[in-house]
Amino acid sequence: MDSSTAITTVPFHGHSLFLVDYDGQPYTPMKTIVEGMGLKWQPQHRKLNESRFKSCITEMVIQLPGDDQRRSVTCFPLRKLPGWLMTISPNKIKDADTKARVIQYQNDCDDALWAYWSEGVAINPRIGLTPKHQRELQKAIAGRVYTEVPEPRRQSAFKRIYRHLKDRFDVAKYDQIDDSRYPEALGAVQSFELEGDWLEADREPGAATFTDEDLSDLYILLCHVYHFHAKWKGSRIEEAMRILESPVAARMCEHLDMAQTFTNRLARAKGELMEVSRRRLGVNYGLLPIH
Repeated sequence: MDSSTAITTVPFHGHSLFLVDYDGQPYTPMKTIVEGMGLKWQPQHRKLNESRFKSCITEMVIQLPGDDQRRSVTCFPLRKLPGWLMTISPNKIKDADTKARVIQYQNDCDDALWAYWSEGVAINPRIGLTPKHQRELQKAIAGRVYTEVPEPRRQSAFKRIYRHLKDRFDVAKYDQIDDSRYPEALGAVQSFELEGDWLEADREPGAATFTDEDLSDLYILLCHVYHFHAKWKGSRIEEAMRILESPVAARMCEHLDMAQTFTNRLARAKGELMEVSRRRLGVNYGLLPIH
């Protein structure tokens, strides 16, 4: 190895990357990066040679640290590395650990290499939660919510806990919490207060809310349904319609019976609905004699 191809080892999230000084310019061996992300080298090597980055590839015969001989190594200019990294779509990767590693490399790899090249020392970007710790944190959160929170309020509880984690650790997403602080994050989940007024106050997205006006209108509607049904049953309207062989008679009877069934159910809240209507309109319809 001569001076034109000096090699520097750059530690990166438990792996080693390499910088190759080739005629005064920084290059990096691609196989190390590809395999460090958990991807297979041969398919990525083929894609690299078939892509717009083909002209950027430089084959160097060098001996990498840890190897026992000189070999032909596919190297790539560091200035082009970010562009190539972005051609890999994490969303197409099924394995969760590999997907996380790809995102990690896309976010930090080129910065670490550039810092080492320009400053002689690699930056130490915050290491987010490992996939294993993400899953453990998710299990801890789910365990608390499903055992301590009633079903209608669970979605709200999940949001509260994740928001608490993001606020406490000053991150945009919970998985960006420094992995060295995983025990602290787990403790934050276990100690989070899952009782209080917010459980009553928060509503599920899209949950119905009723004003006094809405409740008053509901009471009046129930009154009219009740009397409509009573008039229908107490008169000979249905009989007359059947004599006329009206196809509407049977359907009308069915709909009114069903409406009365639900009126009887809702009548359990008769007292509250009447009171709301009285407060709003200053009158008492008193038209719902259902008990």
